Amino acid sequence: FSGNTITIKSLNYTGTATITVTNSAGDTATCVVSVSTFGISLSKSSVSIIKGQSATVTATTNPSGYTVSWATNNSGVASISTNGNTVTVVGNAVGTATITATYNGITAKCTITVSSITYDISLSSNMSINHKTSKTLTATITANAGTVDPSLVSWSVNNGNVTLNTYSGVLSVTVYGATVGSSVVTVKIGSYSKSCTVQVNSTWSQYI
Repeated sequence: FSGNTITIKSLNYTGTATITVTNSAGDTATCVVSVSTFGISLSKSSVSIIKGQSATVTATTNPSGYTVSWATNNSGVASISTNGNTVTVVGNAVGTATITATYNGITAKCTITVSSITYDISLSSNMSINHKTSKTLTATITANAGTVDPSLVSWSVNNGNVTLNTYSGVLSVTVYGATVGSSVVTVKIGSYSKSCTVQVNSTWSQYI
């Protein structure tokens, strides 16, 4: 201590201690000091993201007011950018990585799992239309994360019995029966696809 000022330093123990100060007249005053274990807690212990997407994790220290450092053990899978006690994690490749928050040798870890996007396509397996008429064919597509971008959708036909009003960028197409017979119409997004067999039927009017 120095004069009327005292410096308190904690040791490697937890608990409480009472400090008493006494003046020349015998008057006293006390201060109770509590020593706790330093710790770091994270807002998430594990994070699952899709390749190309990002997530944030925040560290809280106890006592508060300390700034941690961040690290990733596999930047090829999950890279990080930091802003104080908050880190942004970006999924770079399918796999797992561990990010670690550290202060003065104390650590806290979060497991990052990066997966690829998957799609589920619902499409009628069969359709029947009359020759020289049209019908709408609609695909319902869902993804395991986020919304589906229609610009990624493409359509194709295996022959000329039917034609489509468009072949990309939409979830619904107009199918026109150009020639009597059958065709297979396929919708595709990424590596996922679904097909519908379209039967074009003859009508008596075409022979009149």
